Amino acid sequence: MDSTFRHPTTSFPQPRFARKNLGSFELRIAHDQAKNAFGPQANLTALLNFNGPIDLLKRFTDTSLPYTDTETFGQALISGEMSTLQYNFTCTQNFGSHFFISGSTVLSTDTLKNLLIQPIKNNCLLTSQTEINANPAFKTYLQDLTDLLTAQNCNNTITQNNLGPSVFTLGYTTSLQDFERFDFIDITTQAGFCIPLTILDHDQPTLSAFPFTHNVNLGIPIMLSTAFGFYDWLNLGATGLAIFYLKNDRIIPLSTTATNNVLISEQGFTQVHHRPFLYLNAYLEAEQLIPRFTCLFGVSYEKQGVTCYNASDQTKFPNDLINKYPTHHSWERVNFIFSGELDLANETSKIMPRIKCMYVLPIWGVSVCKTSELMGQFAIECAYSF
Repeated sequence: MDSTFRHPTTSFPQPRFARKNLGSFELRIAHDQAKNAFGPQANLTALLNFNGPIDLLKRFTDTSLPYTDTETFGQALISGEMSTLQYNFTCTQNFGSHFFISGSTVLSTDTLKNLLIQPIKNNCLLTSQTEINANPAFKTYLQDLTDLLTAQNCNNTITQNNLGPSVFTLGYTTSLQDFERFDFIDITTQAGFCIPLTILDHDQPTLSAFPFTHNVNLGIPIMLSTAFGFYDWLNLGATGLAIFYLKNDRIIPLSTTATNNVLISEQGFTQVHHRPFLYLNAYLEAEQLIPRFTCLFGVSYEKQGVTCYNASDQTKFPNDLINKYPTHHSWERVNFIFSGELDLANETSKIMPRIKCMYVLPIWGVSVCKTSELMGQFAIECAYSF
């Protein structure tokens, strides 16, 4: 539940061990990237009219300008490679054998590199370089736009550093045994609150080409995990997570266009309501079939509901327009997950370190980046008396 903003979660939720006074610390380092997106509208961005004696920046910011009134160019595709580096810190502590508390937070850096603006003509065909060269004013416009987006970075790269989301939960876990067909049944349930992501710094804070909107609402996560053990080594498990978001009032950038703008210039006071986020997974785990090594194969499904706005100034920001903005739409994705874990503990030690690697492969989605992820985790667990 550490990331619900169009990136795969860096964790794969499973039941918590029902071991007395068990404490654990996990550090997960994950890198994900996406060169494409699911859905034809995912990377669509509006290009404003470049004709006329208008200052370049005003052509970005003036929302009264006609977006579709250009004779040749109406929109453009912004292509590039989207990547994120995440550092996830999680601490969990059992009180007795069943109750536990858990807290996690994320430090991340979003990067959009190799940025390329590809103009589209009104007949929906890409504009050739020959056509662009034949129109010096438009060619200059595209270059100035690229320079502004990338802060004149020679590598055409935009970066953004973030803190969060941060999640704190109270949980209950139990392990049921003495079955004829099962070795055990583990059940874990958690509930708590989720603090949304905060942007720490941005290369170009007034311009944005990132194809997503960050969640700004406090959330209430509720999660249930279960696992069934067979043959002393095979586990079948599943997890369901729902995050319900509270409405709040914020001053945020708002757009009155139906397409993704390169720049949203104006801000407004509005009520923000993110619809619930849903996460499901199912997995098959081979536990120490090879001594000290555990492997897992799973599938996960993620869906974020639409984001709804109710601006206080309905004359300037009518709801029927600002709620059509594409990055506010719902998105969903299905992933395959492959992971391997090496247990470094010995029988006499109370400290139990382990190392895990996980790969996330997206196979289907709607209005979301095709984000693959490679994650490495180092965890330490310790059982002790208070």
